[in-house]
Amino acid sequence: MLTFNSILRNENIDPVGVRLVRHQDTRPGRLTPYNLWRSGDGRFETYQRMQSRNVFAIGDILASFVATPVDETLFVGLFRVNGAGTVPPGAIEPSTQAESDATIFYDTCRDERLSDYIGLLTVSWGLGFRAWVQRAHLKDKQVLEIRLVAQRGAFPRIYQLLLGHRPNHGGAATLARSSEVGEGSLLAHL
Repeated sequence: MLTFNSILRNENIDPVGVRLVRHQDTRPGRLTPYNLWRSGDGRFETYQRMQSRNVFAIGDILASFVATPVDETLFVGLFRVNGAGTVPPGAIEPSTQAESDATIFYDTCRDERLSDYIGLLTVSWGLGFRAWVQRAHLKDKQVLEIRLVAQRGAFPRIYQLLLGHRPNHGGAATLARSSEVGEGSLLAHL
């Protein structure tokens, strides 16, 4: 079984210094972390930096994941925590476009290691979805899939609508990984 910690170790990253972070927010009237990340304009990074409580330690490496529209846990990059300060007055929270009520603003920078996996690697987060920050060395994650190509737009929802399965639970994901099934032949296999 391939695990996320084995990938970290392969890149000479000690899981002891890594926090696994799964961003998910489905409250109405907000952009999801997945949509912020997909925008590619830095709003996801700002969203991650603004927190209401002290959840990251200076020196930590954050292995960041977002929940996709079909509840996958998708890897979106590594970030190093360089410091922490206060959120500037009047700062805008990216998911609401309203003034932030967060109090801590982390100084982070992207760590380019594992960049080849961004948008391609999914893990099984397990049942502890409320524990959105976990220590990697204590909570290793099984790698479910490493895609050859990142999925775009609403394509993952097609599987859910047509097949009635979520990719983390087999069904469509198994079908999608089959070398016999291409984008143009999906309906032929229903």
